[in-house]
Amino acid sequence: MKPDDEELIRNRAYELWERAGRPQGDGLKYWFQAAEEVQSTFNRVGVLEGR
Repeated sequence: MKPDDEELIRNRAYELWERAGRPQGDGLKYWFQAAEEVQSTFNRVGVLEGR
């Protein structure tokens, strides 16, 4: 994972956590969800660009 990827995941995880009402604990839940979303987006873009 590149540092830029980690920042994208961190920002998305924070957004997901805020939308969920900022619950205590469960931080990894949002991190893993964000990582999956970011990877999925990279995969779609790669396919569209012919990678």
